[in-house]
Amino acid sequence: MLAWTSARGLGMTADSACLFVAATGIRPQGQLAYTKALSASFGAMGFENHPLRVLAKALRGGGAAIPDSQATPLEKEKLVSYARLQQPSVHLALLVAWKTASRWAEVADLSFAQFLLVTQKEVIVDWFQTPKGRTHDPFKAVIPGR
Repeated sequence: MLAWTSARGLGMTADSACLFVAATGIRPQGQLAYTKALSASFGAMGFENHPLRVLAKALRGGGAAIPDSQATPLEKEKLVSYARLQQPSVHLALLVAWKTASRWAEVADLSFAQFLLVTQKEVIVDWFQTPKGRTHDPFKAVIPGR
């Protein structure tokens, strides 16, 4: 960025950093990564980073935080055939995770009290109840049997 701004006679400002990010011509996900890194660097050096934070917010609003390629969803028939081989609680967890597109950690954090209704045709889960003393960590690894 330093070479880019000096070649254009621009100073090292948050505004010129925004212009640099826009001039890279990379995909929005990459622009968001550059913007967040530059904003953090500017902030750590004590420089004004407000324009970079605004640009990051605009990129997020435009969908830059959403990955381009996502995992292919599992077909329901394959899921049901695998789930039938599992214990009832694992069977339910698999179906809840598949139907709600939830992370395994989110499903593992559910308590019995959060299942408001469980019938053959429907399952109603209260996702907003959190057990006291537990904090939700969406990135924690869920290891079966532990």
